[in-house]
Amino acid sequence: MTTPKPLRQGRLDYLCGVYAVINAVRLTLADPADFRSTDCRWLFQALVRDLGRAGVITDLMIDGQNQTHVRLCLRLAQTHVSHRYPATFAYAVPFHGRSIVPRRHFLAAIRDHLKHPSRAAVLRLSQHWSVVRRVSPTALVLFDSWGVERIALRECAIGAARDDRRGDPWVLQPSSLFLLDPAIPDSSRLLPPQGARRHESRATPPRRRRS
Repeated sequence: MTTPKPLRQGRLDYLCGVYAVINAVRLTLADPADFRSTDCRWLFQALVRDLGRAGVITDLMIDGQNQTHVRLCLRLAQTHVSHRYPATFAYAVPFHGRSIVPRRHFLAAIRDHLKHPSRAAVLRLSQHWSVVRRVSPTALVLFDSWGVERIALRECAIGAARDDRRGDPWVLQPSSLFLLDPAIPDSSRLLPPQGARRHESRATPPRRRRS
C-alpha cells in the first residue's frame, strides 16, 4: 500500500498570481533586503483583504487568475507599497491585447527589460503565474512560488495552443506579460516599450460587489 505524501500549503488554491506579484515587488524595490518576510505577509494579507472586498477572492482561489486579476493585484500593491515605503514601482504591458507575437520579439522584450538588476517580469506560464528573472539562450530563469527554477525555451509555445506532438508543456501568452520597474520621481525618464501601456500608482481599493 502506497503511503500518501502530505499536501504542501498552497497546492490546492490558485493564488499563484498573488504570489507572483509579491515576488516581483521584492525584486523591484531598490533594496530588496528591506522587504522582509514580515513585509511579504503584510502585503499578502492586504491583497487578500482587498480581493475579498471586491467579491472575487473565492473565485480566484478556486478557478485561478487571469490578466485582469493580476493587473488589479499590481495596482493594489502599488498603492499599499507607496503608503508604507519611500519607493514603489511602475509596470508596463508591452503586448496588451496581442495574442500572437514573433517568438524572438517576445523573448527580446523580456531579455532587454531584465538587463537592469532591479526589474522583474510577471508572466503566465500555461495556467501558472510566475516571475522571470533572466532569459538565457536556452531557458527562462524563474523566481517562482512553486520552486520551479527554469523552463527550457524548447519546451515553450508562445502565443499558441499547447502542441502535445511537439512536447510543449508551457504556453506563454504575450498579453499576460507585465514588466516592472522601480518608480522614480521623474516618470518621463522611465519609458515603457513602444506601444505599451504604462501604469503609475493611482489605484484605489475596489468597491464591494453587490449581492
